[in-house]
Amino acid sequence: MTGLTILLIVAVLVGLANLGCTIYVVIKLFQEKGIFHALFGFFCCQLYPFVWGWMQASTLKITDIMMFWTATIVMGIILQIIIQMMQTGSALGQF
Repeated sequence: MTGLTILLIVAVLVGLANLGCTIYVVIKLFQEKGIFHALFGFFCCQLYPFVWGWMQASTLKITDIMMFWTATIVMGIILQIIIQMMQTGSALGQF
């Protein structure tokens, strides 16, 4: 397995962890605000449950989940940048 393959696998795992956090916070959003907010948060704008989750983190005792979710977002961005650089570098090396 190449380094790029390993990074892609890690990126998928980080994305799945991110999705799990999203679903967890959307469930909390549903319990607190109702179905419309949960559907809007999951299907339309995932920034909404993220911001709402941070605003309600201490009240709902989900600070650990929110910190983990933030870390997965940051890791995902960094991984995507590294993967794109590796793919671009290997593509430029072919010319």
